[in-house]
Amino acid sequence: MLVRTLEQPLLSSLFEQRPPSEEIIQLIHGVSSNLWLLALGPAAILSIGFKSVLMGWFFMATGRTRALIVSHVVYDSVQIVMAVVAIRAALS
Repeated sequence: MLVRTLEQPLLSSLFEQRPPSEEIIQLIHGVSSNLWLLALGPAAILSIGFKSVLMGWFFMATGRTRALIVSHVVYDSVQIVMAVVAIRAALS
């Protein structure tokens, strides 16, 4: 609690306080009202947990971190490219 009271003035001076945009409110409402989208939360938790255990096992078995860093960068890059392609397809 002490850290929060110390960091709040700093963060307030760096970032202006704004209410959430209407698009964010609509997004949250849409996700919360759709059961399929709501089910993505636990699925993401399981997916991240599995990948974490797999990467932990790899590190414990080999002691190598560079391969894990490269695989993480490639994985994130593929996800970003797929999201950009999907968004562009939806807008056209």
